[in-house]
Amino acid sequence: MLLAHKIELDLNNKQKTYMAKACGCARFAYNWALCEWRKWKRSVFPARS
Repeated sequence: MLLAHKIELDLNNKQKTYMAKACGCARFAYNWALCEWRKWKRSVFPARS
């Protein structure tokens, strides 16, 4: 049996703006780190032909 809790945030405009900025920053950091990891992986494990 699966149980779940749903929570809805009722944000005002200032809070919505803050959350959008925070999520955008986190997404940017994740994408940057993923790109750096892929570069490292390609340098350590070159593609085989």
